[in-house]
Amino acid sequence: MTDTVTARWTDHLAVPLFRNAYALVASGVLTTLLGLAFWALAARYYPAAEVGRASAAVSAMTMVAALLQLNLNSGLMRFLPDAGHAGRNLLLRAYGITTVTTTVGALVLVLVTEGNSFLADLGPDAWTFLLLFVLAVPVWSLFVMQDAALIGLRAAVYVPVENLIFAVAKLGLLVVLASWSTGGLLAAWILPAAVLIVPVTWLLLARLLPAYADRVGVVTRWGQVRTYLAQDFSGSFLETLTAAAVPIIVTWRLGLVENAYFYTSWVVLVGIEMVLNSIGSSLTVEGAHDRSALGGLRRSAGKLTALFVGVTVPAGLLAAPFLLGIIGPDYAEEGTTLFRLLLLGIPFRALVVLRLSAARVERRGSTIMAYQATYAVAMFGGCWIGLATLGIDAVGWVFLVVQLALAAVVLARRAWRSGGTRRSA
Repeated sequence: MTDTVTARWTDHLAVPLFRNAYALVASGVLTTLLGLAFWALAARYYPAAEVGRASAAVSAMTMVAALLQLNLNSGLMRFLPDAGHAGRNLLLRAYGITTVTTTVGALVLVLVTEGNSFLADLGPDAWTFLLLFVLAVPVWSLFVMQDAALIGLRAAVYVPVENLIFAVAKLGLLVVLASWSTGGLLAAWILPAAVLIVPVTWLLLARLLPAYADRVGVVTRWGQVRTYLAQDFSGSFLETLTAAAVPIIVTWRLGLVENAYFYTSWVVLVGIEMVLNSIGSSLTVEGAHDRSALGGLRRSAGKLTALFVGVTVPAGLLAAPFLLGIIGPDYAEEGTTLFRLLLLGIPFRALVVLRLSAARVERRGSTIMAYQATYAVAMFGGCWIGLATLGIDAVGWVFLVVQLALAAVVLARRAWRSGGTRRSA
């Protein structure tokens, strides 16, 4: 009996979709739990205003990286396996481009917003913090880009290992740097990422890419990559921008302390979305390898997603006050309603993520753009208006309503296509 179960699991994990998806789900769960632990520990060692500042800085860092990576993450995931001996050049060129663009972007953001939002009231540490932020943006961009390269090369099993080391290291640094209240949290976040770039880059260049070097390169010109990036850029950027910009809007409208209460719930949502996107990324990668198998891959990804959502959402709804109470009683009091509203929107978000992942395989850039633009505009507009009257709970209500509406569109279009197929038959 045991041998039969072991054999079934071995065969199951031999399928790249499942193997990579499980690795990325594990990475997402670890990142979410240890990320929550990071902010819980931060609340013990740092004032609430500095927790709010650091969370807004991390969001701004993520936003600039998402905009000025120029969707190279998606390009690497999609094209590295097809590049043959040109893979090394493709990766290094992506590194160079994103380092330049994100550094310039960070400098511009600092010049434009200095003295406002998370850059307000920095005191004598102002220039040190500003320099740290400017350096953090390209470092974070490269750190995230490496995960995309690992996924594209079907080496997602390394991602949870990398992210576990990153999460544990930043927890330790958080305590070590507690005496530097203004910049300690941001430094604890970015220093482990900077160190990890070196061994992961070595792994990519020396071990993983050479295994693909003998393949006949389907992608031989940078222009082929640029065309794909242009098609997919807007949707991918808007998706990441929404996650990164909402905490900045909360900070702008309600202040640093309210953002601290908000961000502890938001970081859980982002972590759950990371898991959903991880399953979707596996669907995109495997669908790109075998377009004819997309239907079956989509059903398999749907089952994995349903299992994850079916466990996570009910558990989170019940445990919300306890989880936030670990951080502090004020966080539980201020954030429990928001936490639950965000979780209620997750099943609907899961439907949308699976649709967008399949659309990437099909290269339906207009479909991706339509969904993500609607999401971004509705979230930004709804939050900007609602925060003034409902406080941080407004974000939860807007997220729930927007995801419900988008999921309804996904289901309606699926029913329409199914009806059309039956009529034509």
